[in-house]
Formats: sequence, C-alpha cells, structure tokens
Amino acid sequence: MHARGEAMGDAKTATLHFAAPEERVRTVLDRMKRHGIRHLPVVEGDRLAGILSDRDLLLHAWSGQMHSFPDDLTVRDIMTKDVVTARYGTPLADVARMMISRKVDSIPLLGPEGNVMAIVTSTDLIRLVSERHEELQRVEHSREFLEQFRWDMPEII
Repeated sequence: MHARGEAMGDAKTATLHFAAPEERVRTVLDRMKRHGIRHLPVVEGDRLAGILSDRDLLLHAWSGQMHSFPDDLTVRDIMTKDVVTARYGTPLADVARMMISRKVDSIPLLGPEGNVMAIVTSTDLIRLVSERHEELQRVEHSREFLEQFRWDMPEII
C-alpha cells in the first residue's frame, strides 16, 4: 500500500511512450501531439537518458533558435538530462512532495534495474484528487441521507 492507501496504479500514466535520444524532434513532437503527451521519458536501451517535456520544446522555441524545428534537431539536443526520479512503489504523497519541492510536473518511476516502469505526472495526481473528492462527496451525501432514518434506541438496562 502507498500513502493514504493509494495504489500506485491509481496515479500513474496508463500507457507509457518513450523517445530515443537520436530521434528527430519533429517526429517526437508529432507523436506527443497525437497522444496528448506532455512528458516523454527518453531511453537508451533500458536506461533513462533524459526526459522531453513541452517545457523543453517551449524553452528551445523561446531561445530564438527556431520558428520551426530544424530537420536535424534531435531529442538529445533539447531534452532535460538531470531527471528527478523515484523508485517504483514510492508512496504517492512522497512523489507529490518531490514534484512540489523540485518544481517538476512529472517523475519517472524506476524499477530495481533502473528501467522506467511508469511515470507520474501532475495531471495524474490532479485527476486522482478529483476522483477521490467526488467519492468523498458521495459518501457524505449517503451519510446525510441515512441520518434521516436513524432511530434513537432506548438504552437497555
């Protein structure tokens, strides 16, 4: 179990997509758009080499280096190499605290051999909070409803 009973599966991104460092940015950008991805782990073999985010793409664009991505620009050229990671199975509350303290919007979760097993994004955590809030509201509504039918039972002496 994880923090507050949350299972890791409740908050990680369902389908993992990866990029290779030598892939062309234009190709990867098209994939990110097609799948609605904002954070893409970059792997060499089974090892995490970096992460490419929508922020990396924007920073490159704002640097004045492009109006469009050059054909020869690779993921390695603009990816973030110093990636904040956590071990798969880390309590979600700890992952969320890491995201806040390090000011990142995603954290790849690594297995015992250092391979990427999952990624937790800020969107995943917000979705989880929203779902849990809705569940709590339903429970509270049910309690209020049941209170209407409660009898005060006389104490048996």
